[in-house]
Order: sequence, then structure tokens, then C-alpha cells
Amino acid sequence: MEKSSGGNQMILVVTVEPPESSKGDHPLIIDTDNEEITVGFDAYHAHFDWPNDPNEEYGNALRFVEAITEERVAVVSLWAGERWAMSTTLDVSSGETALNNIPEGATLKKIRSWNGRYSRNEPLP
Repeated sequence: MEKSSGGNQMILVVTVEPPESSKGDHPLIIDTDNEEITVGFDAYHAHFDWPNDPNEEYGNALRFVEAITEERVAVVSLWAGERWAMSTTLDVSSGETALNNIPEGATLKKIRSWNGRYSRNEPLP
């Protein structure tokens, strides 16, 4: 779907619903607003320059979308009750995330993957 962002700039917004197997309720969203590409899934989103460097692994929007849909990357969000606290990614092959500074009050970690293989909720200590 294209929409106008004001002026003469046109924006492309693509929404892809997750497979039924994922039991997910958040689609993958790709848009081209503000002369960049934004890729969002669940409570996480990332911004990419345009044009992309085709050689960058996760600095490239298309490669990032592939990593999500091939379940090489999952998204992690931390929650304080119903309030979102932060989001990052999880490299499923290594289990590494960038959770160095857990926000105060965060009590729940939600992990979501495209097909649901790695999706789970974990209480935080």
C-alpha cells in the first residue's frame, strides 16, 4: 500500500501477517517513510539507510526481513506489567541478546519468532 507523507513524497507500507503456526498477533511491517526503511515485528523495529549495502548481514533491510522469516533472528521485549520497557533482537543460533541494562521494574521477557518455534514468555528475576 502506498500513502502520501505530505508534499510529493510517497511511502510504501507492506504488512505481512505471521503464519498461523506462530500464534502471533503482530505482523511484519516494512515501510519507507523519512528516506529510510523501517522493519518492525512484534514490539521491535529497526531503521535502515536507503539504498542498502547489499553486503551487510543485518545492516540491510531485506537481509533482516529474511533473518526474521527464516527464524535466524527473534525479537525480545521486556515488560513492566502491561507497559513496554525495551526491545532488542535474539540471534537464535548463539542465544545472544543485547540485554545488558534491564530497565527497572521490568518483570517479563517476551520472545517472539516468525513461525513461533522460539516464542515464549519468561519471568525476569
